[in-house]
Amino acid sequence: MSRADEKIIAASEASIDALAALTSAALDASERILSLHLHTARALLGDAFLYNESLATAHDFERVVSLSADLTRPLIERCGAYARRVAEITARSVEEAANLSETHCRF
Repeated sequence: MSRADEKIIAASEASIDALAALTSAALDASERILSLHLHTARALLGDAFLYNESLATAHDFERVVSLSADLTRPLIERCGAYARRVAEITARSVEEAANLSETHCRF
């Protein structure tokens, strides 16, 4: 085997290793996002169930308005927390990809 063939094989192996590392990082990020989606959906469904139970027992319009106001604040807070967590996961994923590209892609 010639020296050029060895370099090509080494470069190919390095590319495969880099691709495997980036794929693993992408799958980890996808898993974190999916977990966040499921957790958020589960919490929202629980809140909706409790809201509907409370709404069913409301006997006047003022109580319905009060329930709506009580639901709005936690929903806005949950949306804000969700957005912050997505941003954290995204930033972490970008950082991991940058680190992997610096480690594996030396030109």
